[in-house]
Amino acid sequence: MSHFSATRVKNQSHEVTAPIAPPVVVDRIGIGSIDSFSDEGRKSTGLPLIRASIAKAPGADVSREYQRSVCRTLIQEMLEDRLIGEFAAGAETAWTLKSSETGAPRLVHRGLSPSIHVSLAHSGPWIAVALARGARVGIDIEQKKPRANVAAMAEYMGWADRVTDLNGFLSRWTLWEACVKLEESSIFNGENAAFDALGKNRSNEALYESGTWASLNRNLKEGAFLALAIHRNGRQPLEIKG
Repeated sequence: MSHFSATRVKNQSHEVTAPIAPPVVVDRIGIGSIDSFSDEGRKSTGLPLIRASIAKAPGADVSREYQRSVCRTLIQEMLEDRLIGEFAAGAETAWTLKSSETGAPRLVHRGLSPSIHVSLAHSGPWIAVALARGARVGIDIEQKKPRANVAAMAEYMGWADRVTDLNGFLSRWTLWEACVKLEESSIFNGENAAFDALGKNRSNEALYESGTWASLNRNLKEGAFLALAIHRNGRQPLEIKG
């Protein structure tokens, strides 16, 4: 079900004017199965359930309000389509998006406690949203465009021995930012437990696991790099669905 063609996106806490020119959803990612959740999805059997949706606006660049509107729309679609599990009647509209003390987004349900972790990202015309149950998640997306100082940035980050070109840098940078969001840390903080565990991964497309940590890197054909960083309670192997 798509809401991008609607004139407004509604929930109980706000009404947001949808973008006039709708973005195109270019990728959807699913990790874990709804079947892993019992009691209509409100009790976890230990496996995480993670969903991500990636959209691209038709223009070269978009406003911050446009980005926020699309983020809310993507969240609404995932909740209404039960992509993150079942809820009590009406729960898919009883939410609001807030910020924590660290500035990280919080998906808050009025009167419900489904424990959904949310992460948002945008770069130029690209917008990405990730939702997780039974895990924490961080997502980042970077538009692929020329950068004159790739070598200097790689040197500054301590990646000179691993990064040889722009693709390598963007793949590693998106993973770094996804880990920072997961940990609710700072990109200027050199210590990050998630990145320490996941930064050894050198492959794209593959779901990489290290203990209770997991990551996914993608080089999107439309011109962007995407990364997911995940921390789950159990150590059951994950399976990517999309």
